[in-house]
Amino acid sequence: MQMKKPKPLIFETKPARFNEMSIVSGFYCLHQKKILLLKRHPQKLAGGFWCLPGGKKEEGESPKSAAIRELKEEVGIEVTEEATVHLGTLYIQFPEMQYSFYIYRKEFIKKPLVILNLTESSEARWVSLEEAKGLPIIHDAYSILEYCNNKK
Repeated sequence: MQMKKPKPLIFETKPARFNEMSIVSGFYCLHQKKILLLKRHPQKLAGGFWCLPGGKKEEGESPKSAAIRELKEEVGIEVTEEATVHLGTLYIQFPEMQYSFYIYRKEFIKKPLVILNLTESSEARWVSLEEAKGLPIIHDAYSILEYCNNKK
């Protein structure tokens, strides 16, 4: 049986002595008050857990460009920079790593077609915030979804 990883510390302002090891960008996609969540592929890090579409920023890429690229790669949804709103940046600390998490928001009037990249995720669902509480969220970080919901 795998040992349970400790929950991360999550900050809205960059803590003193924060050692950013990477930058991660994610999308808070909404359609009729439902959030798009992805279930991580079982063979991936944190496999079986649910998360927002997103991933690591690549060299030479802005956090916003990374979020847009990841959304297209993971679920086939294309958005423009102009239609993308920066909700905020959270600073995530684990004992062994720290990263900045840039979160972008896009509200869809018409539900977009999700074309799931099955090498990254095994399932996609549009869920309410309440329904998300019943899912195993990556790092047990329901607070990130609540943060996004409250930022509107």
